[in-house]
Amino acid sequence: MSRFKYKAFISYSHEDEATARWLHSALETYRPPRGVLPSSQVDAHSTAFPLRPIFRDQEELVAAANLSRSLVEALQQSEFLIVICSPNSARSHWTNREIIEFKKIHGSDNIIAVVAEGDPERSFPTPLRQEVLPTGEIGAAVLEPLAADLQGGRANRRLALHKVAATLLGVGLDQLVQREAQRRHRFLALVATAAMVGMVVMGWLTYTAVNERRAADAARAVADESRRLAEQRREEAEGLIEFMLSDLREKLEPVGRLDVLDVVGSRALDYYARQDQQSLEPESLGRRARALHLLGEISGLKGDVEAALDRFTLAAESTELLMVAQPDNPRRVFDHAQSVFWMGLVAFQQGHYAQASVSFERYLQYAQQLVELEPAEPRWLLELFYGHQAMGGLAVEIQDWSQAETHLLSAVDALERLREKGDPRTDEWANIHSWLSSAYRHQKKFRQAGVHSREEVNTWMQVLEQDPADQAARRQLVIARRGAAQLALIGGDSDAALDLLLPEYTALREMKTFEPDHTLTLEQDILLLQDLVEIRVLQGELAAAAEQSRACVNLAEALRQRDDSVLFWQVELDWRCRYLAAQVAFEQQRTDQAEQWLDTYYGQLVSDYDSIAGQKEAPLLLAESSLLLGDIVYTQGREDEARRLWHRAQAALEGEPDELEPTRIAALVTVLHRLGKQERADALAAYLRDRGYRHPGFESGADGSLSAQGQRRPNNRR
Repeated sequence: MSRFKYKAFISYSHEDEATARWLHSALETYRPPRGVLPSSQVDAHSTAFPLRPIFRDQEELVAAANLSRSLVEALQQSEFLIVICSPNSARSHWTNREIIEFKKIHGSDNIIAVVAEGDPERSFPTPLRQEVLPTGEIGAAVLEPLAADLQGGRANRRLALHKVAATLLGVGLDQLVQREAQRRHRFLALVATAAMVGMVVMGWLTYTAVNERRAADAARAVADESRRLAEQRREEAEGLIEFMLSDLREKLEPVGRLDVLDVVGSRALDYYARQDQQSLEPESLGRRARALHLLGEISGLKGDVEAALDRFTLAAESTELLMVAQPDNPRRVFDHAQSVFWMGLVAFQQGHYAQASVSFERYLQYAQQLVELEPAEPRWLLELFYGHQAMGGLAVEIQDWSQAETHLLSAVDALERLREKGDPRTDEWANIHSWLSSAYRHQKKFRQAGVHSREEVNTWMQVLEQDPADQAARRQLVIARRGAAQLALIGGDSDAALDLLLPEYTALREMKTFEPDHTLTLEQDILLLQDLVEIRVLQGELAAAAEQSRACVNLAEALRQRDDSVLFWQVELDWRCRYLAAQVAFEQQRTDQAEQWLDTYYGQLVSDYDSIAGQKEAPLLLAESSLLLGDIVYTQGREDEARRLWHRAQAALEGEPDELEPTRIAALVTVLHRLGKQERADALAAYLRDRGYRHPGFESGADGSLSAQGQRRPNNRR
């Protein structure tokens, strides 16, 4: 058995993807003629397809300095390197990197150049034609790699395929071509024999044909009628599925019935599973993909993110093939855009922001393509809105405020164009104001944030006035009022914040009774508990804060058990709840209990920090946790250890004030006071106040002092 996992690695520019896909399929399905393999290799190639598997990367690579670990491992485990050569690949950074990496690992011998376009002078990447040193640098020696030319018609393409196959099998090209010719001769002889037999029986068939014609005509009429009825039933079934995936889904989504939506998607998928997959029309394959989108969305809402990704990936395989076959068909572009969006959303939920950025950017490009194909179609304007909103939301998460504002305002522009056509799109209107409010709040533009927050709240209230049973709108109103409560705290009014939150706490209890598995509802329940704990601490209601912090931990822990790959659930929900429980215990002067709560996550937070630092709340959580732990050990007389922890907190929070969100600046003020850096702390405090920041915790604890009992004054959080 070969020591390599892959027979070959195909390196190509994504502009040559069609050629790479053809070659990949042709090699993996290639059956060598009998007797062509040496007897010593027969056992090793007992399979009918000895060139399997062959590795071909099917994803666009994002900009980075080096190859991903998975690609390097694939190169290490490949016996040969096949380079699809063209002017595109000669310019391709990644094709050049893959050649260099293969030569560093295996040397220059097992490399095959396949010319797809142009001559070697223009099409061969530089590392292909020259020596690669062990350091990865290009040497002076000029090499002539084995080459096969696909240009020049079908015969040349077949010869090139045989040339590559012969090299991979380790046999001579002449021997392989001769064996192929012998195989064709045997096939033609078989055809000739069959023709002779056919002539013998033709007479008998002619004799019986006349007698059977009448019976055949009658049977044909019955068969035609059966086919007509079957086609009629198929059309009726397809029409019902279209209704289930469009009109019925739109009616069920607002009332939050995940169980019924799950049945809708499963029934549609079951129908297609019973059909002959090879005979499905493009429209049927598109509906099957939409059923997979629906089931993937429901899996995600129920907390099974991995199952969601599997379904979105399966859908993408179909939608991409349909789009490649009909690149100017808006329906095909739209279906694949949905696959790309949902895969990007899963990456976003898992904290893989670079991967999410690639997917969301492709989704936006498809939306722009749809608008170009059909400028008058309102649905494509809506897709353009969603594309800019996705990019803007991601920019908010990674705190790229310039990009966030650009994309969110572009989304508003697309939506206003749609509203001018008479489509109010109230849900989307409220959502975009939510994102804008969040972006402006983080940029310390609190007045603008308030304008968008009020528009968001008012819009959802209008939606619920028209349809009080709309569960999705009710959940969004919770989010809107949580944002309004945060602005009330920033303005210094904790009572107003509490008045906004308490009715939502009751509403979430009712929503959880109605739909207990809906993860968006569970997320908001946990986040609202965090908000309540903060206010209870600010108002000195520590017993209530302790009770709600424990409930927060229990709910977050239960949610994480559904799928521990969702970084948001781990960092912003579970660990944040544990931090709040520790903070409440410290405020109650239960330092041992506070330290125990920190011990449940702090070590993992520190060890994993480099991999999760891109999560928006991770720096603040590390800083506040280090600050609290430093306060605890300080009260125990371990001042040096406390200062080390406070310095860790400072390192996590540092940055240019204009780039930092206000909560990080407020926490940094407290840390700087702890470290005795009063002048800079006072300057940052003045910077925040000048922008209207009046959070009660910040105002009462801006000096960062610790009392004689070791309690610190309340500090601003989220």
